[in-house]
Amino acid sequence: FAALAWGVVVEGFLYTAGTFEIQDLNVSNPMANISTLSTPLGSVANLTDQLFNNSDINGYMTDATITIPISVLNQDWTGLAFRIYNLVGTLWTMAFLNGAAFMTIAFVTESYYFSHPEDKSVPCCGVLRGAWKTLRYHLGTVAFGSLILAVVQFIQLLAAWFQSKAEASQNDAMKWLGRC
Repeated sequence: FAALAWGVVVEGFLYTAGTFEIQDLNVSNPMANISTLSTPLGSVANLTDQLFNNSDINGYMTDATITIPISVLNQDWTGLAFRIYNLVGTLWTMAFLNGAAFMTIAFVTESYYFSHPEDKSVPCCGVLRGAWKTLRYHLGTVAFGSLILAVVQFIQLLAAWFQSKAEASQNDAMKWLGRC
């Protein structure tokens, strides 16, 4: 759990890495043509009319629109590369910890299964012995297997992302490709 939490926190920091740029957001007056009504809707229209005709707003107005300066986060390709690196690293770490735990449990199971029939019990410190055998003799196996799993999981995530983009597309060929 701690490795997953670490990966999520680092991803959050990497997501906010970039440069901020001030851009203008143009908002049009939705009630510009109905400000003459005398019903409660007209009072809403008058309120928005006052809002759009008020000079105290932190922006400037043209015709029935208001322009508000906002800051936008721009990210370059290095931010994306670091985020992909963090994702693959998190997948690899999670697969490695999972594989090491499974290997340790496998050694404990093996020591129980191959114990003497009259003494069917786990030997003293079975989990520690299993962890030692995993760390001493099979750490490379666990690391390589977890790397393969991380690459396959990354490809699955990439395919799911492409599929969601293709299905959301207006192009029929892309929708067909997304179903494959």
